[in-house]
Amino acid sequence: MRKAVDALTSILRCPKCKQGNLFLKENILNAIYVVTSTLCLKGFPDLRFRTYGYKPTLWKMFYDIYAPFYDFLEHKLAIKASSSEELLRINIAKAMNLIDGNFVLEVCTGTCRNLALFTSIAKGVHVGIDSSFKMLNKCTVNLTSTSNANVMLLLAYAENLPFKNNVFDRVLIGGCLGHISFKRKALFEAYRVLKSGGLLIVYDQVTFIDRLTNKVIRDLMLKPKRLKFIDFNYLLSGHIYC
Repeated sequence: MRKAVDALTSILRCPKCKQGNLFLKENILNAIYVVTSTLCLKGFPDLRFRTYGYKPTLWKMFYDIYAPFYDFLEHKLAIKASSSEELLRINIAKAMNLIDGNFVLEVCTGTCRNLALFTSIAKGVHVGIDSSFKMLNKCTVNLTSTSNANVMLLLAYAENLPFKNNVFDRVLIGGCLGHISFKRKALFEAYRVLKSGGLLIVYDQVTFIDRLTNKVIRDLMLKPKRLKFIDFNYLLSGHIYC
C-alpha cells in the first residue's frame, strides 16, 4: 500500500482546500494547508470530501451492500439484454483508444473489471475511484491476475476529485452519471483533471423513459463548453450509451 500511495501523491491535491499537495506520514495522508489529515481506510486512501455540504451516503450504502453480488448480477443483466458484459467492456476499451504510457482515471470504478481489461491493453498508470469501500475491496480480487502493478485505488467522490489539474490522458465515467446528484460538477471535475487533447468517455444505462425524455443528451449537455463531442453510440441493444 505504501508504494502505491507514494506514487499517487505526485498527482493528488487536497479535496478540502483545493490547492495543498498531500504527503504520506505514518500511513496518513496529510495536507499542507489544512490541519486535518486523511486516513488510509484499510489500505485505500480516503479522500471523500463532501460537495456543497452534501455526501452521497445513500448510494455509498447501496453499493456497499451490492458489492458481493455486483459482478454476478451485472453479468446476468447483460445476458437478459441479449449481449455480454465482456463485449460492452471491449467497446469501451476501443473508445478509450489506450496507448502505452497513458495516465488513466476511472470514476466510479466499481469492481475494476474495466481497469483489469485496460491494463492488459496498454501499460500505464491506472487509477480508480469509488465512494464505496466494499466495491474497492472487490477490486483487489479482480485485479489479482493483472501483471500491471500501476493500478491505484482510492475512495473519493466524482464531484470532488482529489487530483491536480491536467494529469490524465483518459478519463472514464462509468455507469454512474445518472445517479450523481451534481452532474455538472462531476463533468467539470473530469474535464479539470484531463490533459489538453485527452479523452473523456461516459457510459451509462438507458431506460425507455430516458430515451423518451431525451435525458441522456440533457445530462451530457451539462459538460463544459470547451469539451467537444466526438462520438455517441447506443450499445447492448440500446440499453447502454457510450
